[in-house]
Amino acid sequence: MRNLQKMVLVFALAFCSIAGDSKTSKAKITAVKESIYVVYSSSFSPDMAMKMRKEIEQFYQVKTKTLPPVSLPKKTMTAIEGRYQANRILDWMKEKYRNKNAKVLLLTNADICTDRNLNGKINPNYRIFGLGVRTGNFCVVTISRFGNKKVEKKLAYVVLHELGHNYGLEHCTTPHCMMKDAQGKGANIENEPKQFCKKCRKILN
Repeated sequence: MRNLQKMVLVFALAFCSIAGDSKTSKAKITAVKESIYVVYSSSFSPDMAMKMRKEIEQFYQVKTKTLPPVSLPKKTMTAIEGRYQANRILDWMKEKYRNKNAKVLLLTNADICTDRNLNGKINPNYRIFGLGVRTGNFCVVTISRFGNKKVEKKLAYVVLHELGHNYGLEHCTTPHCMMKDAQGKGANIENEPKQFCKKCRKILN
């Protein structure tokens, strides 16, 4: 009887040891997941940047890190006063953060734009919420055009959308998918859920 009790005790200890190793292994896997760097312009709210970090971590299940604040260089400006070319910003980011070997998100208050094709017509210096390189490491998002209504929600939506491009997703036509093109209208996203459709989730997975 005593031998049987000893055998049960040994088995129980062995099981606990295995379970503990399993938890440790999962923690290590989580720890080595990709990190996303978040950098913000000197006029951007640090508190809002931290909120966006949390949004990214919860949605994409990755770690985030904050980089020192920056000022957009003059070479990224357009001929229109106070407006910045988003593509130039991304080129500047590629050079500045080329050694990071990770995704970098820039949050700014600046008015950003790009040459945009809408209905077959090129609109030069078209004002946008954000721009991300598809299957790339860099994206920029501005808070400048959200007004005063649901600012944090709209910003989080655009941040997750642009990072979706970085992860290889294209614009989606599925209703209520976060990869749907907002076409520069805040009203198109302020009541939308922060979620991908099945097709986009499948691509990510």
